[in-house]
Amino acid sequence: MVGPIPVMRFSIRSRSGVRTGLAMLASVTLSSALASPALARQAGLPGGRISCEVASKDSLSAAEQKQIKDSADGMIARLRDTDPQVSVRGRDEIIEPLACEGVTVAFRAAFGQALEPALRELIRGNDARLAANALLIVGKVKSSASPTLLRLGLEDRRAPVRLAAAAGYKELLLPPSASLPDRTIEPVLALLGEALGRETDPKVADVLIAALDSARSSDAMRARANVQIVEGLTARLRETRAGDSTGAWGPAILRGVEATKNTLLQQIGANSVDREFARKAATLGAMALAYVADRVARDQVTDQGALDQTLEAITASAEGEIVFAHSLAGGAETLRAIDLRNAYNRAVESGDATDFQRRLRSWIGPDGLFTKAPYNVPAADLAIQR
Repeated sequence: MVGPIPVMRFSIRSRSGVRTGLAMLASVTLSSALASPALARQAGLPGGRISCEVASKDSLSAAEQKQIKDSADGMIARLRDTDPQVSVRGRDEIIEPLACEGVTVAFRAAFGQALEPALRELIRGNDARLAANALLIVGKVKSSASPTLLRLGLEDRRAPVRLAAAAGYKELLLPPSASLPDRTIEPVLALLGEALGRETDPKVADVLIAALDSARSSDAMRARANVQIVEGLTARLRETRAGDSTGAWGPAILRGVEATKNTLLQQIGANSVDREFARKAATLGAMALAYVADRVARDQVTDQGALDQTLEAITASAEGEIVFAHSLAGGAETLRAIDLRNAYNRAVESGDATDFQRRLRSWIGPDGLFTKAPYNVPAADLAIQR
């Protein structure tokens, strides 16, 4: 029988929020790519652009399909232009009709078919900027070809291209995704989870987690996506803890712990908690705490620095995830919070981590909670690495 869910209270220091911006996407951001509402509402647009009237049609005539194809060819030509201003204009024009209200499956299919050959070529090309723009466009189109094209980018050796592919997947999975049936989305979630588990760049991993967490067309879909987050990020943490000398993985770890904790809380509210997911979520929380302990033990943390703020947030979120998940995961009794956030803050401010490490040992030490059932994590996986 599952015990009562404990109420947790944390004291919070006055600090600026942790930022997890995607700096690597600066050159390919779509923030300027959406047309103004006034333009988007027009029925007919000059310069070969596509109107919202066409984009919202449930069926397209042969003439309208030809118009879409001709317009797409012109936009792609501008996207390829060596003049950056012309290239940006082409990108913006492609995205413009996709910002309309009521974009139909019929339009996405026709537009995607018209764009696909050129976008595929750009993704495979040597120009990383054009490849990244193409991937972001593919994600917004949300056609049946989008998952295949995005996979090309996700498998690229260039980190900025993989990052753009991950951002494209996020666009693809954001509601509405009516043009993509569940049988198409399920393999995408598995693919993203596998990619997260092997990704070597922390910024790309951060966007992969954001992409998975955007799959919320249903509670069941969200649950399956978060299983991929918890499995992929746990695997990555085992590989990256020792080598992360700068704390670069902190933002991705924080995003992953927050996403899985919030999904766990959603399941608690809906009385639909999956015991295996709760166990895996708690284990991720333990791995995240070990990551924080490593950084403290190595004196990598400066009080009030960006890494400090990230690690503080990870500590609080991971403790919460563990406390909420433990009894649901099959733990023998309700687990109480051990005030890790304040202990962490004292360790950083004073330079003495003795109390912080003592509290951690009860959970992740050689004979701690997570080395026993229902977790049975090898003690070596959780040992603090100096």
